[in-house]
Amino acid sequence: PLQVGGNGTLTVKVDNLGQSDSAAGGKVVVTLPAQAQVDDTALPTGCTKPAPSEVECTLGAITAQSHKTLTLPITIVGSGVDSTFRSQVTGAAADTGELAPQLQNNGPIERKVTIAAPTATITGPASAQPNTATTVTGTATGLADGAQVTVTVNGTALQATVTAGNFSVSFPSGFPAGTHAVTVTGPSGWALTQNGTHSIQVDPPAPATTATINGPATATAGTGFTVTGASNASDGTVIQVTVGGHTVSATVNGGQFSANIPGLAAGNYPVTITGATLTAPHSIQVNNPAPPPSPTAAINGPATAQPNTAITVTGTTANVPNGTQVNVTVGGQTVQATVNNGQFNASFPAGLPEGTHPVTVTGPNGLTQVGAHSIQVKKPVKPVDPAPEPTATITGPATAKPNTATTVTGTTAHVANGTVIQVTVNGKTVPATVNGGQFSANFPEGFPEGTHAVTVTGATLTAAHSIQVKKPADPAPAPTAT
Repeated sequence: PLQVGGNGTLTVKVDNLGQSDSAAGGKVVVTLPAQAQVDDTALPTGCTKPAPSEVECTLGAITAQSHKTLTLPITIVGSGVDSTFRSQVTGAAADTGELAPQLQNNGPIERKVTIAAPTATITGPASAQPNTATTVTGTATGLADGAQVTVTVNGTALQATVTAGNFSVSFPSGFPAGTHAVTVTGPSGWALTQNGTHSIQVDPPAPATTATINGPATATAGTGFTVTGASNASDGTVIQVTVGGHTVSATVNGGQFSANIPGLAAGNYPVTITGATLTAPHSIQVNNPAPPPSPTAAINGPATAQPNTAITVTGTTANVPNGTQVNVTVGGQTVQATVNNGQFNASFPAGLPEGTHPVTVTGPNGLTQVGAHSIQVKKPVKPVDPAPEPTATITGPATAKPNTATTVTGTTAHVANGTVIQVTVNGKTVPATVNGGQFSANFPEGFPEGTHAVTVTGATLTAAHSIQVKKPADPAPAPTAT
């Protein structure tokens, strides 16, 4: 069948039906429908194209009972029902022979054909990434192989070639975000019909799925650890975490994920993942376990002791389990002590002789002593009785006459001979020297009337003492006789 865009040939056969005459001087005129065109650069010899849809060919001599065939190259450029191809033989004289169709009475010969209307359908794509090369595909009916169709998207029109009913064309720069209608057309006159409508939905790209490893930065060799991280992936997304050849699945929940990795040998291990893109590299330094802390002990006391008297040595420990036995040695004696909550004590019932005795402590697992300790053993020093307090006692006088020389006397205890005691009465102070436990102080001017306290310095008064100074009473009148 003829298809739009296809090429073909139109064959016209002219017969000389005469019995003896040779026909000459005639020509055949071929008229084409609007849906077909003749390539005027490939016309047979003797043919011309006086009009776009008309070809004239000179027949020359055709012997009786013979024929001449003309073949014209044509191109189908449109569709239609009853597209008519017409041919007619004409000539200047009637003696050109019995050509068929006869010049005298035969009209033109017509051939009607139907050329199906071409259609095209866009099959894809339905979606695309922004500004990314996109190939539009489609199918075509009624179009010959090699036919060119024009595909237009977002104002850009590109040609596509039909092959076996299919066509495709690439838009290298793609399209911006949005909804873009796709249309397909043929050259003018083809009346190409597009089946249905088609649009390409171009959405902004979804954000890249990323993940960040939070930790750990270090781990202990031979001990399992947990790799933790954060991701913008949706909940339920599975991320594969690989460390040291071990791959563990981790499920994102609330933007977080974790993977338990078995213990590894010492070394540095990068963390890799699949299912997301790491925002930054991460590695884990796996170190050999640190040696356990060394056990230690220290002596707290005592610092001193009395000779040959029972003593108890006390101490503390660090990194020593309860129940451990330690050996405490003092003055050549060794006693075992049991550790309880970091404490120990060892009793030496016989005590130690006088002298300075270092204390050492030893124990299992390389226990070491922290600091040195010694016990000073010596006899107690007898206390010295305190010296007795020097005292003074005023012995008199109890009374005195006003403004009359008065001697204050007193006794002392625990006051050495020659000691000077200051005696004060009524603001007057007189020194008095102790001799044989006695002292006296003379106040030549005496004291005014009144009661005057006596105070001393250089000794402590055993009791308060005052001197009552007053005039003597007048004498009673002499008796008289009458």
